[in-house]
Amino acid sequence: MKIDNIYINEAIRIREEYINNMHHINNSDTIIKNIIKDMEKLKDDISTDSDISEDVYKSKLVELDTILNKISVKIVPYHEKIMLLGKDQEKLSLAIKDKYPKISDDDIQQQIIPHIIELDEKLKKMM
Repeated sequence: MKIDNIYINEAIRIREEYINNMHHINNSDTIIKNIIKDMEKLKDDISTDSDISEDVYKSKLVELDTILNKISVKIVPYHEKIMLLGKDQEKLSLAIKDKYPKISDDDIQQQIIPHIIELDEKLKKMM
């Protein structure tokens, strides 16, 4: 039994968005390394100064908050999109099973995977 193109196209959309979001996260490697370096410097500043004043301590906490906001702005949105795509994938699987109750998981994969492989190859050339 052949799966309708609407389901295959949805699987392709999910995969493409997943790859794009992972690409953004992977490209954030430099940002992540800089954030870690900033956090280590902040930790060293606080731990090496035993007589740190309350004002300096507060300013370091503000620095930490700024660093954490960088993570929220640069990385978290892509991670959240990936989590939503996981839910979309589950919904798609349920929709396919609902429409085609007699089709096996293997049959579904055999029909969708060639399209995913084609997409992956296309995206590899673009990135």
